Amino acid sequence: MTAFPLDRQRNAKFLFSSDRQICREAFVYANDITKSRLYKARKLVSNGSFGNLQHGLAGAKGTSALKKPQIEGVLRFLVEYGSLYGLPVPTVQGTSTGLPNVYLPTKLTKVELLEKYEAAKAQWEAHLEHAAQQRAQKVLMSKLQYKNLDPESKKFSTTDGRTAVRVVSFDFAQSVGLPHHTDQAGAIYFKSPLGVHIFGLVDESNSRVYYFFMNESNCIGLDGKNSHSPNSVLSMLDFFLKQSDNGERNLCIYADNCTGQNKNRFTMGYLAHLIKTGRYDTIEILFLPPGHMKFSPDAFFGLLKRIFRRFSIGLPHEMKTEIATKAASSHTFDKDDEPEWIWNDIKTFAEDRYESVPGINGSYHFKLHRDEERDVILRHCAKAGGPTTEVLMEAAKNKTSIVRTRKLVRQAPVKVLETGGFSATRAKELLKQVLEHVTYNKQDEWKTFIITNAPAPPAVAVPERRTAPAPPNPPTPSPSLQPSVPALPKRQRKK
Repeated sequence: MTAFPLDRQRNAKFLFSSDRQICREAFVYANDITKSRLYKARKLVSNGSFGNLQHGLAGAKGTSALKKPQIEGVLRFLVEYGSLYGLPVPTVQGTSTGLPNVYLPTKLTKVELLEKYEAAKAQWEAHLEHAAQQRAQKVLMSKLQYKNLDPESKKFSTTDGRTAVRVVSFDFAQSVGLPHHTDQAGAIYFKSPLGVHIFGLVDESNSRVYYFFMNESNCIGLDGKNSHSPNSVLSMLDFFLKQSDNGERNLCIYADNCTGQNKNRFTMGYLAHLIKTGRYDTIEILFLPPGHMKFSPDAFFGLLKRIFRRFSIGLPHEMKTEIATKAASSHTFDKDDEPEWIWNDIKTFAEDRYESVPGINGSYHFKLHRDEERDVILRHCAKAGGPTTEVLMEAAKNKTSIVRTRKLVRQAPVKVLETGGFSATRAKELLKQVLEHVTYNKQDEWKTFIITNAPAPPAVAVPERRTAPAPPNPPTPSPSLQPSVPALPKRQRKK
């Protein structure tokens, strides 16, 4: 296109090449541009400068544009929705975010996804309002109390310890499989890698998170079974309370509303035993209602999974080294490295001493305290300030009280459980099918880990070789009794 004056379009010359002239419509069609874009280019050419074209509203903010907090909320929702229902692409992760690309499911349209976001947003705002009135106030008051700790002994004084409240919250994260690679191979998706279970406990009073790692070899049951049982949860909670005792006399716990894992008679019996032994004066445990949004452990689990996706991890002990060096304000425990972390049979211990709590499934607020006359009292209700049910947490007394009393006399205080390890079938599967996905320089260590925790092969008894007993020699007659018969020639003997 050659230069031409603005007021006379008939002098314009549109050239397809240096020697062939075409009309304006052909020029627009050949270059795939609009007439308005052509006029802007004509203006630039006539002024003697040809630069990059810019939109007329460049730099201007639209009236219906989303604010930054709204954009961040939409992105968080899409990332969370993609992590739950999306399909990760086994390709190189993005350079800007450090996360793998994820395909969203196609079963929802954009309108349905928007409605899902608006419903989650409304639920989240209601949850924030509720948490700001109850949970946040307790956490802030506890943080202020823990600023008065003695810097040397890290203990409360006797007076301050009676009013100090430790606030903790715990939950299980989604289990991960090892070996893990950033560029995950597709074949291992159809196999069963080594499962690693993650239990997270957040100390709200000190703003610290504690990760507990256990794999299939060191859980209570065989091949990682019973990893989420009440014995597992209460054993890890008891280990934490023993390790981080600052002299406080009150405890507040936030947990997920799972009856088989957290909200049951065994948890209430364990907490009542803590008060009976004089460890705490009051204990309050609050369960999140069904349909709740995320709370503190979930935020730290997101940080953990973000670090997990960015690094290749082949062996179980590498989970602790990778997370401990890269996650801020965290402390990690590996079951194989902590001799004081033991599995206790608290379920059997509490079952023989405490009755079931009536109405436990319909309540979410539980508080235990000690009464000088009636021992430990449990009060629970569905909502704060609602009707309260009172239960006396005494030793079980019913028709079989005599049998229970005899059990208590014979039974040890708390029985220690052994780890399950691998079964022979599972160990064979990990050595033959999963070993090929382990990095070459770590395969020997992987074999040693599996063989060490696998059951010893049964000893094969070699049967003794039986030999037939020698026939007894016939009695030889006395020479005096034998008749003297001449022997026949060899050719005359009969067959």
